[in-house]
Amino acid sequence: MGSTALIIFLQDHLSEAGDGKNFKTAMWNAAAVHMIAHCVKGGAKTAVACKNKYARVCALDILLLFVLTLLLQLKEIFLVVGALMEQSGFKWDKSKGADIQLDSESVWTAYVEV
Repeated sequence: MGSTALIIFLQDHLSEAGDGKNFKTAMWNAAAVHMIAHCVKGGAKTAVACKNKYARVCALDILLLFVLTLLLQLKEIFLVVGALMEQSGFKWDKSKGADIQLDSESVWTAYVEV
């Protein structure tokens, strides 16, 4: 609840952040007053606490974006490997994977041309 209330408050005042999206001290003081009125749990609702919570939430968003990007890359690799396993002419071994050898060069050349 606290993070959500803080983010909504800051979104409502985003125009006051300027081009760099950095809020001034007065805005962090206003955020602290808002949090005191809307959140009863947690530590002291100060400007510094609000600014630190915002930094943690932003860092978490960046981490989640990084993890999502990695998952999408893994999904892409999984789909490519799945497609290769279904192609005729390709060898697939559970311990060696694609088991690419010189004698399979013509199969790979044909696959890449498509």
